[in-house]
Amino acid sequence: LVAVGLLVAWWLRRLRLEIGYRTRSEVGIATPEQLLRVVTGTMPGLVVHTHVTPDGKSQIRFVSGQMPKRYGFDIDFARTDNLFDFIVPEDREKAVATMLDSVKSQKPWAVTYRVQLPSGEIRWNLHEASVTPEPDGRTSVISYIDDITERKELEHELAMAKDQAETASRTKGEFL
Repeated sequence: LVAVGLLVAWWLRRLRLEIGYRTRSEVGIATPEQLLRVVTGTMPGLVVHTHVTPDGKSQIRFVSGQMPKRYGFDIDFARTDNLFDFIVPEDREKAVATMLDSVKSQKPWAVTYRVQLPSGEIRWNLHEASVTPEPDGRTSVISYIDDITERKELEHELAMAKDQAETASRTKGEFL
């Protein structure tokens, strides 16, 4: 009886140690989505994974952690709301058509458009994506969305400076 008691005590101790070891191991293991969030959280742009059904409906599966910082709303909101509504109306038709054409043709795409943030601010985006057909008929779209507002502002300033220089050159030529 004493031997059985010692055996049970030894077995319970081993079981407790095993449970402790497994618990410590599981705490250190991150899910693939957590790892992806950590990696994409260091990138300046947004990484978005979307599934598009054959009838054109989309479901956001993943959005990188930069969403709250860049757009002022959280990731859960992005998954439930239609992000196309934030594209300014003048750019929306072209952007959506480009995306849907890419899904149909199964070819990568890039489109530039403006978004109006909940704060009212207008920002320029360069949206690049690759598409992959899924066995169930859906299309997987992996996108990288970069904020190019500063670049657009510099392009505008450069064009204005060029126009001013050409005007000054013409005026100088007319004066002489």
